[in-house]
Amino acid sequence: MNISQELAYYISEALQFYGIQDIVISPGSRNAPLVNQFIRSQKFNCSSCTDERSAGFKALGIALATNKPVALTCTSGTALLNYAPAICEAYYQGVPIVVISADRPSEWIDQGDGQTIRQINALGSYVAKSIQLNPAKTEDARWLIKRSLGEVFCCPEFAEQKRPIHINCSFEEPLYGDGNRDEKIRFREVLNTHSIDETKLAELTNNLNNASKVLWIVGQLDEQSGKEVSTYLSKVKSFAQHLIISETTSNLISACDSPCIDRSIVGIEDNFEEFQPEYLIHLGGAIVSKKIKHLLRSNKDKYTIRIHNTGYDEDTFKGLNLGLNGQVSKTLSGITEKLQDNPKSEYRKLWTRQIASSVELHHKYLNSAPYSDFKVFELLSKNLPENYKVFWGNSSVIRYAQLFTYQASNKHLANRGTSGIEGLNSTANGYASSCSDPLLLVTGDVSFFYDINGLENATENLKILLINNGGGNIFRIINGPDSMEQFETFLETHHNKNAALLSKHFGFEYMDCDKQENLESCLTNFFKSSNKTVLEVFTPRLDNPEILKAYFRSLKQQ
Repeated sequence: MNISQELAYYISEALQFYGIQDIVISPGSRNAPLVNQFIRSQKFNCSSCTDERSAGFKALGIALATNKPVALTCTSGTALLNYAPAICEAYYQGVPIVVISADRPSEWIDQGDGQTIRQINALGSYVAKSIQLNPAKTEDARWLIKRSLGEVFCCPEFAEQKRPIHINCSFEEPLYGDGNRDEKIRFREVLNTHSIDETKLAELTNNLNNASKVLWIVGQLDEQSGKEVSTYLSKVKSFAQHLIISETTSNLISACDSPCIDRSIVGIEDNFEEFQPEYLIHLGGAIVSKKIKHLLRSNKDKYTIRIHNTGYDEDTFKGLNLGLNGQVSKTLSGITEKLQDNPKSEYRKLWTRQIASSVELHHKYLNSAPYSDFKVFELLSKNLPENYKVFWGNSSVIRYAQLFTYQASNKHLANRGTSGIEGLNSTANGYASSCSDPLLLVTGDVSFFYDINGLENATENLKILLINNGGGNIFRIINGPDSMEQFETFLETHHNKNAALLSKHFGFEYMDCDKQENLESCLTNFFKSSNKTVLEVFTPRLDNPEILKAYFRSLKQQ
């Protein structure tokens, strides 16, 4: 099976998965891989109509009569444009038509090649969603095809509002052949939890009750969502087949088994297969840990469930199967009240032994860890007062933050939507100006100086812990950048700046520290101050990454 036939196979499987039986075919050459797959599958009611304009309206009539979606397929060029009147009519009637247009390879568009026009978005605003598919030459490209098909078929405008959608496929020659494939592809489903399907929910919870390995992973949640999620997850925390891991930014109080993912999985990367879940449930927003994303993405057999209220389904862990899109609390309530323990499972015991071992090694390393960024975060976690809200910076700051635990009354925020360094001072300042609780911004030097104007008109309840390690120290932590020529100048951007005068310029009280023996007293005075304050902590630029790497090596000694 060549790559064009493979692409057609994925589309054919998606049509079957989403319950489409009727296809109106407009004859041509470029769509031959599609036509061949549709006919060979013997799962569709295929009919032919030479005039594309008529074919569009014929599909409309079938959809009206059957009250089901109907697919249309045509060759490349102006053939697609002739579907426009029927698709426009379908849009305003609320009739779900799936337009599948064959296209030439993108490099030939606008190059004078026959039947090669700009087909992407050619049907404009009269389709709910339009996607572009290309033949896959890598595994990631195959994942993109399956993910894109899931996204277009599960978009609310098609699935609920019955609007048309458009799938534009670039096919490379050869177009003909007898490609065979028996792979059963599992696409994603979406349930709108505002009107949840009780039958589907019962099927899901039954599967979870019979499973032996269920892993919940919780990313960024706001304070209120964290409380609500904690309430529901506490019901399943003791079940033998369930294990809950989260991150600092999840704001879970006590409902997770480990709030420190990176330190919990060190040492098991090489034998992670036994820790891999049968069911993975992803709650909340962004996940910081690259390690856990890499490990979970490698498991192609897991059934992945995404519970969220963002309006779209991120496939963070590759292979999303079910999106529960709507009210998170309502969804969790519906699931957790039906969950039961599976005492035969050893999954929780397996994970809790690993987590306990990592905690023991973590504390052992802390006893001997020298002064560094790592030590600063340890002392911060021990000295952070109750009821403080913490706004964490990006890059190395948010990664260090994940290695430590904090008091239940502390609440955590971060700009992890895109994870950039810009605007951190401004966001923290804006948040502090609109809440009465004390807010601590923990940031690195590059982020701080980059957004220095964000400190204008800062309120008295804002405090800033500035960790100055002389540049972008993250580039000494991750593998690869430090081998680049002129690394210090163009990646690390090494500098000798300090924030003393800038802090005073913006009306902040200023403190500094460069020794471990002074840091706890500095933190005490810093938090006692009633003024908006910057505490600038200077750490050893070259030692920091080596101390952190030694920490992770120590966790492997189990």
